[in-house]
Amino acid sequence: MEATGEVTILDVSESPSGAPVPSQIRVVVAAALAVAFACAFNAVAVVISVDAVTHHGNIGSAAGNTSGGRASPAAGVWTVAVLLALAGLWLFRSAIRAFRRQSYLGVVFPLGVLLVVGAVGEIVDLLGTASGISDLVGAVILLLAAVPIALLWPYLRQHQTRDVTPGEQSFLGGFIKMSTRAR
Repeated sequence: MEATGEVTILDVSESPSGAPVPSQIRVVVAAALAVAFACAFNAVAVVISVDAVTHHGNIGSAAGNTSGGRASPAAGVWTVAVLLALAGLWLFRSAIRAFRRQSYLGVVFPLGVLLVVGAVGEIVDLLGTASGISDLVGAVILLLAAVPIALLWPYLRQHQTRDVTPGEQSFLGGFIKMSTRAR
């Protein structure tokens, strides 16, 4: 397939190589949910950053606390904000790549991390003093994170990224490319 700058959506059940491809609805639903999570990650990163700068809210109070001669927790607050923003941008880019049927790993990986960490948090909440509404909201978020994984998981192994030139390997949904050619 030649790269012409156009997005080509395959409406067949098999690729030219014979590997199964997901249906259009699977890809659209997974990409839409990935974009929603990307927006949520970036919104939380913005809120954390604003709280840290203005020293308001729980996070802002922690970021402004330098008493006791200890290191300020601001470094941790900014680390979380930057990591959330990067995860949101990665997930947004990966959703576009998934929609173009170039790679699905970039959607599955960050949502899988969210699912694992969130499941541990939900178990702690269930055993702790969290309210029923809080538990329900957490369960819905985890369910929504699991949907794109369930939709795209069967197609991870068969799918090859198209933008890797011969002699290169692609990792993490095309974010890392490594040449295997001798120089």
